[in-house]
Amino acid sequence: MGENKQEPFGPLQGVKILDSGRNNAGPWAASLAADFGADVIHVEPPMGEIYRMSHAGWAQEKRNQRSLTLNMKAEEAQEIFLKLLDQADIWIESSIPGTYEKLGLTDERILERNPKLVIMHVSGYGQSGDPSYTQRASYDMIGQAFGGLMSLAGEPDPSPPIAGKPYVCDYISGLFTLWSALAAYIYAQKTGRGQSVDVAQYESVFRILADTAVNYFHSDLIPERMGNKHPLAIPWDTYKSKDGKWFCINAANEPFSRLCVAIGVDPKDPTWYPQFENCLRGTAGAEAFDKILTEWVATRDADEVEEILTIKHQVPCQRVYSIKDMAEDPHFEAREDFIEWEDPVFDRVKGAGMVPKFSLTPGKVVSGAPTLGQHNDQILSELGYSTDEIAKLKEEGAVGEVW
Repeated sequence: MGENKQEPFGPLQGVKILDSGRNNAGPWAASLAADFGADVIHVEPPMGEIYRMSHAGWAQEKRNQRSLTLNMKAEEAQEIFLKLLDQADIWIESSIPGTYEKLGLTDERILERNPKLVIMHVSGYGQSGDPSYTQRASYDMIGQAFGGLMSLAGEPDPSPPIAGKPYVCDYISGLFTLWSALAAYIYAQKTGRGQSVDVAQYESVFRILADTAVNYFHSDLIPERMGNKHPLAIPWDTYKSKDGKWFCINAANEPFSRLCVAIGVDPKDPTWYPQFENCLRGTAGAEAFDKILTEWVATRDADEVEEILTIKHQVPCQRVYSIKDMAEDPHFEAREDFIEWEDPVFDRVKGAGMVPKFSLTPGKVVSGAPTLGQHNDQILSELGYSTDEIAKLKEEGAVGEVW
């Protein structure tokens, strides 16, 4: 990996990924792969990717990667791109369908050159389907809206639907992109046959809607927004303490009796007993119990709520954390969820660590997020270009200059 090169690490060591995606969804899949040892080359236009404007986001998501700037309108740049694809195991791109075909870079042509390549197409609405949709522009919130997630998030009408933050659709799409890329990669390694994979952002959030589809088709149920409440069970909501801290308490079913003991009520009170029959949202008993719990939390400070419910009685109860809370929590520290690394913009930067934790092949940071075109010469020389040829490519505008 040139100047990024260290001893191989992580479960993806040796896997070569070419990422020409933009913004978050596809590139985040590459980011996860880079955290765990993949050699990731990020191809950008000479003016740079727009996500560079978020210096903090760039530092977090682009660590361990190399940057190459190509003007894809130039034939010489397209040839460089093809040579990179010849050596890659996985190519991740996120664009409006047809963008690369217009450049002559069809899946068929690319797979003919590299039959084992996995091609990941990430887009808002997918590569196929109703033609009136596939060419539509999409960002994170658009995917949440079309994929149904926003219809479930937020307080009831007349309050508006709420999009998950930050960029929930993009990040979930990134997870779908990486797992399917690795599934196709394993298949290619076993059979010698690469393939293209079509990841639509909206489908990624649609797929995590639990039983929403089955309930609709079998029972005509259309769930309505309920805020943090559970559609069936109580207690399952957020509750505010005396000192203004919010808690999530999810204690329906088995933990219910422990919660009753903790707040000093009889779990067999006929108002809500038996639990499995009567402690259901919408029943008089359930609403009565929820009112008691709301008042109990509201008359106690956060530390007391946590001590009694979470620690003493093992009730599923958690204070809603801010980033400040997380940064000061001993569990985050013990699991090394925040780490520091060298970065060309921030010098040293502290951010999110490696998730999840591998016992044998853990991830790590070997280099900070690259400056624009930082690895142009390095990558081109690896492809066999001489110093004079590289200079000519820059002079002709096929390769952007280093900032």
